[in-house]
Amino acid sequence: MSKNNNNENIDLIEEEELENDDIQNDPHLGQPNYFPAPEKEKTKFQNMFLSNGSRYIVSIIISAIIFLLIAGTNGFQYLESYVNASFVTAIVNLAFAGLSVSNNEGTFDSLGYGFYRVFVSYRINNPKGKYNDLYDYKMVHDKKRKENKYKFIPYLMVGVLFLIASLILFAIFQSYLAKNL
Repeated sequence: MSKNNNNENIDLIEEEELENDDIQNDPHLGQPNYFPAPEKEKTKFQNMFLSNGSRYIVSIIISAIIFLLIAGTNGFQYLESYVNASFVTAIVNLAFAGLSVSNNEGTFDSLGYGFYRVFVSYRINNPKGKYNDLYDYKMVHDKKRKENKYKFIPYLMVGVLFLIASLILFAIFQSYLAKNL
């Protein structure tokens, strides 16, 4: 009787497994005593540094544009313009990282809700919107913030890299001035 019971349990497990699409594509499905491994959770390092790939790309592209615009004001002729361009780019990225941290703490929620109310009031079909008040708006956005609280890391990393480049270029510029003056 117990052997029949075990077969019924295995049949139930197999039916539950077949409902999941990921498991259906598993090449080991149907082998005896096989259970798929649980998905691995991301480590804290992966959450902090590797989960914001698109932010890294955007930060690097915008930083390159800022760098080229500032360095190009002197026609790319002087080392001083590269020092200035890399320093300004670093400050812009670090300032954006700071604003991102303060936004993650909910500093701008009332301002965001105010703009939301202004734009939703012009709707014809739903002038009330999806939030009843500022509290509802804040609760929804707090939940989103907890999912990815390390949004500022890409801006911080790119800013630090440009700051280091600026300091290296500044040291080279100072040694050049010392030799030539």
